[in-house]
Order: sequence, then C-alpha cells, then structure tokens
Amino acid sequence: MTMINLIIPLIFGTLFSITTCEPSKDFGIMILYLTDRHPNDYNDYGCWCNTDASETTDSITVDETDSCCKIQLECYNRIKNMITSPLSDLKYRAVYYDNQFQCFDFEGTPNRNLCLCDLRAAECLKEASSTYNSGKKNIITDNILRWHPEGITVAGTTSVAGVAQNLLYGPCGLAIDSSNVLYISDSNNHRVQKWFPGASNGSTVAGQGNGIGGASDSLLNRPVAVAVDSNGTVFVVDHNNIRVQMWHEGASSGTTVAGVTGSYGLLNDRLYAPYGIDRDSRTGTLYIADYANHRIMAYSPGSSSGIVVAGGNGAGLRDNQLHAPVSVRFDPLSESLLIVNYEGHNVVRWKLGSSNWTIAAGNPHGAGGTSSMHLHYPRDVAVDRWGNIYVADNANHRIQFFRAGELNGTTIAGISAAAGNVPTQLSQPLSVALDTELN
Repeated sequence: MTMINLIIPLIFGTLFSITTCEPSKDFGIMILYLTDRHPNDYNDYGCWCNTDASETTDSITVDETDSCCKIQLECYNRIKNMITSPLSDLKYRAVYYDNQFQCFDFEGTPNRNLCLCDLRAAECLKEASSTYNSGKKNIITDNILRWHPEGITVAGTTSVAGVAQNLLYGPCGLAIDSSNVLYISDSNNHRVQKWFPGASNGSTVAGQGNGIGGASDSLLNRPVAVAVDSNGTVFVVDHNNIRVQMWHEGASSGTTVAGVTGSYGLLNDRLYAPYGIDRDSRTGTLYIADYANHRIMAYSPGSSSGIVVAGGNGAGLRDNQLHAPVSVRFDPLSESLLIVNYEGHNVVRWKLGSSNWTIAAGNPHGAGGTSSMHLHYPRDVAVDRWGNIYVADNANHRIQFFRAGELNGTTIAGISAAAGNVPTQLSQPLSVALDTELN
C-alpha cells in the first residue's frame, strides 16, 4: 500500500497517480479534508478502489463507497478520450476555502475536468461515509478474492457430537440469510438449527430439538440440505422421508412441498434420494437435486408436481446427463443452475431452458484428482455476486475457489488431500455457503 506524505498548501497541482482510489497528493488532500479519513483508508477497498481496476474491470460495486471509485475511474476514462498525452501529465489548480474545494482551471479544459473528477469522487466518498467498512479492504489481490488461512468455529464443538443446543451431530447442509444468520441441517439429530452470529447455542427451527426422527409432519429423518427465504421460512430436504418440507418461522410442524413421504419414484411428483436444494427468491421456485434419479427438479410455489429442468436422461457423463447430482445452486446473474455431479467429479452449469450443460469446475470427462483443475467427490457449490464459484471438494478436504469463467481453482480453505481438525484443515467438507462479507 502506498503511503502518502501530505503537505497542505493553499493551491496545489501535480497529479502523481491516476489509479482509482490510490490517491494522488491532490486527491488525497480532498479526501482528508472532506471525509476526515486518511486517504490510505481507501486503498484496495472493494472492487474498484484498487490498483487492478480499469475500464475492463468486470465487477459490481460492493457498496456506495466502492461506487465512488467506479465513478471516478469512468470520469478519468472520458478525459483520456479527449487528450493524446498521458493523463498523469495533467496539472490542475484547486483551492480549499470555507470547507469546500473549487477548481480554478478554465472551463472545459482537461485540467479542470480532471480536478472535477477528483473533487466529485471525494464528495461522493464523504456522502457515502456511512457505508465504509474496513472489512471490505483487501478483498481483491491479483484479481482473486482471498481469505484467512485459518478458520474459526462458529457453531458446534470440534470433534464433539451431541443433541444439546450447543452441539451438532452430522451437520450436512448450510444456508445463510441476509442478516448472516446460519441455518444448519443437523442430519443425525434430525433437525435444522438456527445460529445467530456470535451465539454459543443454536435453536431448533425444524424437526424436534431432542434428536428424535420420524415421518410425521412434526419430524424429520436425516435432513441433508436447507434453504431459507426472507421471512425465515426454511425448506428442508428430508432425505430419508424422500420429501422436501416447508417450515414457517415458529411453526411446530412442516408441510410437504415436494415429493411424497416414504415413496420414491421417477414420476414428476416423486423424488429418489434427494440431496440438494436452492430457491429463486424472485419467483419462489425450488430447485431440488434428485440424486438417484440423476436430475434437477423445479417446483413452483403451490405445485404438487415438479418439472425436469436438467438431466433426466439416466446417469452418465454426456452433456445432457447428470451423474448423482448432490447439490444445486441457482445463479441469477446467468439464469442458470450450478450442479454438483458427485460421481462425475465436477460442477456443471445448466442454463435454464437449455438441453445440455457446460463445465464450470472439475473434469468434464468424470476424472477425479487433487490438482487445481480437478475435484474429487465434490459435495456442494456456492456462487457470489460476481459469478465466482466455491466448491466443497469433499474427498480432497478443501474448499476450491473458481473465478468466473475459469477452470483453474485456488484452495481457500483446508489443505489439499490432508484431513484434520486444526484451524488450517478440513475433514470431508459437506457444504459451503457465503455470508454478506464473503466469509
């Protein structure tokens, strides 16, 4: 990070750097006076306040602060189209008086326009000061997101199973709501636990808290995945009961919204060993990974029967087939489904309405492995707002990160092929989910 030595003259000029949010002395002074923050506070912030940002950057903004940097870069680009010399050769004059800056070059000149770019960006940062979050600094380095190499336990106790509210037994699936509340399908306890950030205990929101399973509406039998809507309603893949149950917040029993209790089959109102689930928040459509039928089913709200939207052509590796799909994620950016093929050792992307898939991660021919291009019995996938994907690479004991459109992954959690219970290791991760801070 470049440190800025600030000298505060009444009139100042030379622009030493034009990199978005790596402040020049001039822009740095504007930031200091208008926001009461050191300009280095904005270095490497979000996606646009960093040295990699350019007119070709393909990222959304993480907040209003980040938007200010994007606006400044776009302003710079307009000036670059007006001049033949480097933008860094321009000088401008600005005066700070009565708590505001004024640009003093002639109207319409590139110099004045450059001053206005910096001034508007600094004023924007001032207006967006309430959105500033230091946790959004340094999230991008060399065009990839990065994470701390050591994890922390946020629910349960390492290597201790139990039915108490501070324990878990066979946790299998995760969901996180917009408030960063964690929902856990506590499989061997036949329940779903809700865990608030920083809490030492969870609370049961589906099933019974005593670890008893069953087939009635008030019970679950080995829940393996969960989705949650904005009202706190959970949708639970009740694996051994071959159904999906909907539990409203505070309810003592659930309602079957997909499948028929205890009855498996290939008909569109049946499931066979369902494993994964996701929900389109716009339409309420549920997408279910119908593992043993090698297909993805879509259930509209209120429907007693689903439709096949991916697979359904038997188990296999052809691009119109799935092979033991164990997880599904709806990607609203591309209107597609990300599907984890457990036996295929890959993640495929199936655009809604299409008749085949394209590879998203792993080997398209079903070969497992430990390299950065391979997966080994993957179990779950998540997608962020930029289209990057995250894979729980079960048999490799790691979480793999794949930048949007790339097939070469990076290990961001765990150590490849090394299981363990220390903070740097994972042991057969079954699920992956992201909170609002991309943890």
